Amino acid sequence: MINLNYKKFFLPILAFSIVVGIFSYFRLEPILNERVAYTFDQGRDFLKASEIVINKDITFIGPTTGINGIFHGAWWYYYLAIVFAIFGGLPMGFYIMQFILYLSSLLFLIYFLNKYFNNQIALLFGLVISTSPYFITKSLFVANNTIVPVFVLLFLVTHFLILEKLPNSNKRKLILFFIAGLSLGMIAEFEFAFGLLLMPVYILTAIILKPLRKKFMKIRKSLFFFGGLFIAVLPRLLFEIRNNFSQTRTLIYFFSNPQYHTPKTLNNILSERINLFNDYYSSIYSHHWIMWIFSFMMIFSIAIMLKRKKVIFHNSLIFLSIILLGLFLISLLYKDTFWPYYFDGIHYSFILISAILLQQFNAANQKQLKMFLYLINVVIFLTAIYSVITHIKSPKIHDGIKVQIDIVEFIQKNELNLNNYCVYVYTPPVIPYTYDYLFKYNSIAKGVSEPTQEFVDNKCWYVLEADPYVERKNNWINGHLPKDNTNLKLIKEKQIKDVTIQLWDHGPTK
Repeated sequence: MINLNYKKFFLPILAFSIVVGIFSYFRLEPILNERVAYTFDQGRDFLKASEIVINKDITFIGPTTGINGIFHGAWWYYYLAIVFAIFGGLPMGFYIMQFILYLSSLLFLIYFLNKYFNNQIALLFGLVISTSPYFITKSLFVANNTIVPVFVLLFLVTHFLILEKLPNSNKRKLILFFIAGLSLGMIAEFEFAFGLLLMPVYILTAIILKPLRKKFMKIRKSLFFFGGLFIAVLPRLLFEIRNNFSQTRTLIYFFSNPQYHTPKTLNNILSERINLFNDYYSSIYSHHWIMWIFSFMMIFSIAIMLKRKKVIFHNSLIFLSIILLGLFLISLLYKDTFWPYYFDGIHYSFILISAILLQQFNAANQKQLKMFLYLINVVIFLTAIYSVITHIKSPKIHDGIKVQIDIVEFIQKNELNLNNYCVYVYTPPVIPYTYDYLFKYNSIAKGVSEPTQEFVDNKCWYVLEADPYVERKNNWINGHLPKDNTNLKLIKEKQIKDVTIQLWDHGPTK
């Protein structure tokens, strides 16, 4: 009995704990060392979050999209505002919350796969996601589209339950439909392009897939689904009502008079989309040989299904396949550059399809197949441990937000009058949101005044980021130096990575 408990409880708990440890290492190491991306968009969005919390400046729209006059949803800013309030504006707080969000998604997926599939499949995909280049990147980058995978997972899992494991309780059924509608709406609100293409594909799927269509025939279920969808789009709807439906009119004009920056032929589009979807699939895995093993297992699973003429979770397999194929086909209609992040989170479709196909191994009831699945887990587990050891030994570079933090700290450490001082910042995007937010945070957390853009006591700091367009940089510098610069003198200079920090004194004015 003791041995049985050891195998059934202790070993799985130990295995899943190690998976969480591997997952956490690859994400927390760069977060704790502040080596995470911090760009124009992060600075802009963090500033907006501070305005919502400090100034009570509520907005009904989010960041701009690739279409002028169309915006992502305001929920992104609401989310950042909550994070800002929790961490008191700490810049790294946004990245810590991103880690918590993705860790929660991993635990949710592991629980789901363990409950409805088996612990071998749950462990297998837990390991895959923990070391996945795609999921590691998304866990470390704070942007509206990086939240989309969380809702894609929720959307797909709720539909799996609707199609395969609908609960007996009417209350739980209604909650499930509400979450399905809410997650669909949130996908659209956090990445408008994804939602714009997913909506018609989903409507068509709900019509042609009989098991799903029958579920929507129940009025109460449909009402709860659309209730969740309504809550997701409510801020956008309020914005539209207040602004004479400006986004709606812009979108109609965009479809009726499309203007492409880089128009492509159908052959080019088809080739690009095939490569794009191949990248979606391959980027899930840390090594190509792991991808090929999985691909072989998928083919073998299909052979098992054909031989048995029976498919476990066939409704969900059809649903996921239609969604995936539909998104591919509808993306062909867009003749301009199709950025990979338009379909952020589509990777979960591949993962759930793979999980369903692997479940056929259990249905085959052959020890050899189950042993093969077990060996694959062991091999990927050892590969993951090796990746951690290699990463620990690899040299760490001075990069990411750490550079900007060090620059701001250097200026404020060397500035004699922190109540009134001048800082000019040159960044290639021109608008220095990244530094603006760091100065704002220090004013909140440390009581240090934000700098002005006027020389104080004849002195001013200049932060000059690297720019391959030297002429543009020189023109900016010349335009931000005092007009009377005959007495201009460089009194301090510091190089932090590829950024030059200078303190200039132009002497007494005549």
